[in-house]
Amino acid sequence: MHASVTLGSHLYQSYQIDQPTIPKEEWPAALPFLLKDLITERVTDIVADGVVLPGSNKVKAYVLTKRFVEQIKAVLEQYSNKLVRILPEDEVWARTRPDISSFMLLHRSQNSEFKIGAYVEEGSVSQRTIRGVTPPVTGEFESTLQLDSLALELQRSMDYLSSQMK
Repeated sequence: MHASVTLGSHLYQSYQIDQPTIPKEEWPAALPFLLKDLITERVTDIVADGVVLPGSNKVKAYVLTKRFVEQIKAVLEQYSNKLVRILPEDEVWARTRPDISSFMLLHRSQNSEFKIGAYVEEGSVSQRTIRGVTPPVTGEFESTLQLDSLALELQRSMDYLSSQMK
């Protein structure tokens, strides 16, 4: 069997960089070197790939450690599965609403913080972690202060996007 694995955003790093002037097929080999000043790991210890951000000359680059990828492959191989691809959660969320070209998504995985994602033309353009807001934010245990904090963070995200996506 073949396996595609989707990783939660806490399992990879993402960076926004200028689009390289090399063919897209060469990005996996070149991106680690283009990211070397932004990452803490050695270039030889990571794997990277990226997607072009809609309406810009920027790329959202995703980075994983080679060791982590090898661990995933080893677990899959134990059960006679072959790793075909690894997808970052951001890119999966971007394709959940093909009927809407642009949207913002507030989401939270179990035992993690709230995140605001912005998606344009089925691409992830921005991700923000919201600190200090804890569940539940609605229902009988809701807090007006938390709702105000959440509204402020949403407004900040929209202001940032408005300035970036002219």
